[in-house]
Amino acid sequence: GDFGALLKEPWVFDGRSRRPPQDPPNALLSLGYTFLLVRCQAALQIAGLDVDLGFFHTAHHGQPALTLDFMEPFRPLLVDGLVLQTLNGGLLSEGDFVASAKRPCELTPTAFKTFIRLFEERLATEFTPLGRSAPVTYSDYLLILAEELRTAFRQRDPLQYAPHIRR
Repeated sequence: GDFGALLKEPWVFDGRSRRPPQDPPNALLSLGYTFLLVRCQAALQIAGLDVDLGFFHTAHHGQPALTLDFMEPFRPLLVDGLVLQTLNGGLLSEGDFVASAKRPCELTPTAFKTFIRLFEERLATEFTPLGRSAPVTYSDYLLILAEELRTAFRQRDPLQYAPHIRR
């Protein structure tokens, strides 16, 4: 889908730009993906998995391939959706983004703290995953899925792991 079509004015998204992000939606996407990467990597490391050996991503330039694979299903809901909610809901405004000598678009310190809080609130949201009876927070679900992935590896049984599917 076209992410830009989901944004309300004044926000514009003409495609993904990173290193450095060129506009507010890209700045928030990059930041959100970084937050998600850190949380997913921690969950995998707690489960005792090697984050560098992935299925779809390859390890290059120090990128943790398994972490990138593991986080992929969570990107739309935990980051893309949060960015849309943050911008379309007026939780951040144009004044929350500034240009610096290093970056064409970055968050002010206050906006950075706001986005961290919003991300943490999203991780603390409870939902009931497909095929499960009890609700769980996204934060806990990352840990549960990492353990299930470890079990699948140890038992050499791919059916022990089902990537995230929301009801």
